[in-house]
Amino acid sequence: MRFCLVCVLIFFSSCSQFEKLKNPSLYADDSEISDTNHKYEKEKMVILSADATLRKIIETALEKSPQIGIIKARIDAAHSRLNLAIMEYYPEINLSGGIRHNWNRERFLPITKGEDPVFAYNYMFADLAVRVPIYTGGSSKHAKDALRYEHSALKYSLKRTEQQLVFEIVRLWYLIIRNRLIRDELVLSIENLKKIRNMTAMLVKEKKAPELKLAALDTRMGQLEYEKIRINGVISSLFSALSSCSGADFPQGAEKHWKLNEKLPPFLSDKDYYSLALGNRQDVRELHRRITAQELSMASKRSTLMPSVYGVLSYGYRVNTDADHGDTGFAGIEVSFPFLNWFKVNAQIREEVAKLKILTETMRELKRKIRQEVSDALLALKTAQAMISSSAQTVKYATLNFEITKKKSDLSMADATELLLAHQELLVAKSNYYKAITDWYLARAKLFFAAGIDK
Repeated sequence: MRFCLVCVLIFFSSCSQFEKLKNPSLYADDSEISDTNHKYEKEKMVILSADATLRKIIETALEKSPQIGIIKARIDAAHSRLNLAIMEYYPEINLSGGIRHNWNRERFLPITKGEDPVFAYNYMFADLAVRVPIYTGGSSKHAKDALRYEHSALKYSLKRTEQQLVFEIVRLWYLIIRNRLIRDELVLSIENLKKIRNMTAMLVKEKKAPELKLAALDTRMGQLEYEKIRINGVISSLFSALSSCSGADFPQGAEKHWKLNEKLPPFLSDKDYYSLALGNRQDVRELHRRITAQELSMASKRSTLMPSVYGVLSYGYRVNTDADHGDTGFAGIEVSFPFLNWFKVNAQIREEVAKLKILTETMRELKRKIRQEVSDALLALKTAQAMISSSAQTVKYATLNFEITKKKSDLSMADATELLLAHQELLVAKSNYYKAITDWYLARAKLFFAAGIDK
């Protein structure tokens, strides 16, 4: 009896290794994105910039994000469900014991000479029962594989959520830099206008310039001050969003040290980013895993119509109050057949088919969305590239025009209107130039995010 129990335990302890050899691709999927001992591999994606501050913000966000914490908890729950499903392969062993009072009334025995027909006695017992699954119609296997694919899908969901978080941080980062550069140009413009106003005030005092010119300069400076206050509000709002997104606190004026690389990195625009996205995007991989898991779930439901076979083994020991003792046990095969369960299982299968249809249509919609996202990002990238070249030339000509107009104004050959117009054109040209560069970086980040590229 003991030898049989040892053999059964050895056989089922090797089931997991046999399953890995039987389905190597299924288990290789977990090794591809392993989180052994629940240590999740952190994506260190540095998109578009080598700035150490941006990398630090991204790392902080990946550690503190509530969304990522929620998905990690779901992965833990899925891991527990998977372990529970694997335990279905192992024998069920129950050990019980106690004291019982047993009585039996023999109603059909003749009562003679006042004999009591009730037989009662007390005894102690200890029982060991083993139930070994031999064949379950494939339901346990399909259920386990479905949970494994579901577990894998959640890992891909975690990676995609990290990419979304990084993309949002990068987007806010470049918007802050854009507005900071425009604000810096406004500050320089205000300082230059103050110098021009001081010179103009001296000329007005000496009756060499009209007071109207001084009033025009004051009006323009007021407009620039208003615009500077508005952009400061925009920067504060973007910082608030970045702090909420990353979980990091930023001191006032932190954006002054953030730089924008005006020398654009090389970019290959001849790639098939749509095909690249279908192979790289984590949400596509996640949905493929969920579809496979749903197909396995359907197979598991169908398998419940098959009979189940179990090996059963029991051994017990009895001792009564008279010190009589003895052992008892049995071994055999138990067959369970779900008779007349077809209607219930058929309804469950129809529900699973509907869920599979939903996932299939979701995949179609996702592919359409990816094609549109890649197309829009490429178009935005090409547009920004053209705008950079155009705005750079505009800045060059506007700077030259402003310098000439300023010299003419110093010689009283240009009025205040011409000077302010040249100054406004230069400010708009520089703002458009910074906007074009940041638009290029943002479009590149959007394209990489749409194509599932970690860079």
